[in-house]
Amino acid sequence: MYYGFPMQNEIFKAILAALLLSPLMGASQSQTTPANPVSAPQIAFTFDDLPAHGPLPANETRLQVISKIVSALHDAGLPPIYGFVNGYWTVSEPVDISVLQAWHDAGNPLGNHTWSHMNLNQHTLEEFEADSSENEALLASLMKNKNEDWHWFRFPFLAEGDTPEKKAGVRAFLAQHGYKVAAVTMSFGDYLWNEPYARCKAKDDNKSIALLESSYLDAAKESINYYRQACQIKRMQRTIMCRQSREAGLLGEIGRSKVAISTRRRRASIKIASFHSSSVIATFLMCCSCMWAHSMLKCCRACWRFTARRGFSS
Repeated sequence: MYYGFPMQNEIFKAILAALLLSPLMGASQSQTTPANPVSAPQIAFTFDDLPAHGPLPANETRLQVISKIVSALHDAGLPPIYGFVNGYWTVSEPVDISVLQAWHDAGNPLGNHTWSHMNLNQHTLEEFEADSSENEALLASLMKNKNEDWHWFRFPFLAEGDTPEKKAGVRAFLAQHGYKVAAVTMSFGDYLWNEPYARCKAKDDNKSIALLESSYLDAAKESINYYRQACQIKRMQRTIMCRQSREAGLLGEIGRSKVAISTRRRRASIKIASFHSSSVIATFLMCCSCMWAHSMLKCCRACWRFTARRGFSS
């Protein structure tokens, strides 16, 4: 989700309730352990673009917005949630540092979203690395506890590089700095409601605000359903692939067994043929010795009896 749209608690709670009741929600948001943990995927909530995203409505502050969000998260019973920070706003609007402090004081950790929300696809790798590093001093000053880990990284615009060299380079950079990448598997363009809400709020247009709230919830529900179905399809694909792998493995074992049996039979045939040949040669040599000592008739009869006793006669 994107921090920015100053929703009323009731609206935000409705979205959380829809997610919490979804099969996508796992044990981390439940007080009970599912009967089959393997079949219960988990989802982690995160927020991007702290401390500021989009225009503010009239007579509201960033601190008021973040306080509403923190309250809704607390009422929904969610565990600590990472907020990914663009530190640039604390320079242009120093008062916004209080937003980050309020988020952290509520028990929620902070992560790196680059200093200026830089798009890696539109900048060099060196520029992106410098922009990411510039954010670290702010994060370290807010996350002072030794047990707190701010080394989680969320790519702005989810842009991880437009060339293989950039992708490999930024991954190496993040690994060298001890970062883990916070991937996104479920989202929707909630930031699109920021500006219209601010305009309607300035005009005190409650009817339009109600329409915005309704459309926001509808979009959120549609997004949840879409990703739920996508998750189920992926799980089915993985199941089929695993089954095919097992079947392929079984066929491979059968094939290897047949080859082994065929090889053993071939080797046995070679041994038998070799033994036949040796016996014939031995018989011939006996014949030769017999010819020298006895008459041909007696020798052949003796040799025939020798081979017959051993099952080699035709």
